[in-house]
Amino acid sequence: SRTVTDQTCPRARYFEYAYGGHGLAPIEKDIALTFGSAIADAAEAIRQGKPVPAYGGALPWSSLYAGLTEAYRTRIWPKWAANHELIATEVECTIALSPEVTYMARPDAIVRRHSDQTYWYLQDKTSSLSPDQFAHGWDKLPELHATAKAIQQSLGLEISGAYVQGWYKGYLKNGTLYSPLAYAWRKYEAPIAYPGQKTSQWSFEYRAGWERRPSTDMDVVVWVNSLPEPVIQQQFPVSAPIMIRPDLADRYLAQVLRREQWVELVRTSGLSEAAQREQF
Repeated sequence: SRTVTDQTCPRARYFEYAYGGHGLAPIEKDIALTFGSAIADAAEAIRQGKPVPAYGGALPWSSLYAGLTEAYRTRIWPKWAANHELIATEVECTIALSPEVTYMARPDAIVRRHSDQTYWYLQDKTSSLSPDQFAHGWDKLPELHATAKAIQQSLGLEISGAYVQGWYKGYLKNGTLYSPLAYAWRKYEAPIAYPGQKTSQWSFEYRAGWERRPSTDMDVVVWVNSLPEPVIQQQFPVSAPIMIRPDLADRYLAQVLRREQWVELVRTSGLSEAAQREQF
């Protein structure tokens, strides 16, 4: 994560990891970060057959969390498990780049495919990108290739490839979150024959005159089970198989090493905090 932050914004890396010798932490974490961390913990629990951890966030995130985790537990992970043996989840894998610099990666899951006994790893990504946009470009992400090398170095497993498993968070429109796993449309009325009672009808599609309600207003298990397969698949886009490129991993790790050596040189140079910040 430090390396990725550095690639995105060196100044952010400085404040988060180097300022004052230990870095700064925000008083409040961004909702995207906390939600992504909660999903990562839930995915690990589901793959290990454990109960899904509770999520303390407010609407609409609590409703989305309930829908996503239940759909993954009952509709997505069973398909992976039917064709793969789970080898490990969230295991730290390292590569010694030099005596002073160690690169660490944490693959979300390592599996062995039943059909040919080859090893693959899965990486979870929460995303607001549409499913079509999400599916492209992952093969060019060097961290994915470096992770495969770290697995081989640490566990001795020859990784054939990787998949990026998306968790679609829906989209925001006028400040409102839209996802069939977070909200549904409800028709709530009293039948003519029984005016003292009211019945509910639910739809994952917009219906004129129906009210929009959180999916947690009903039985989430029943709701998720009722959704058509194409709707579920849209919430969990997955990349094409990413074939591992050792050359890309090696070039990337060489760049990481050079950058970390430069950062350490700056950090121990005796420069003031302001001067160090400028050198980053």
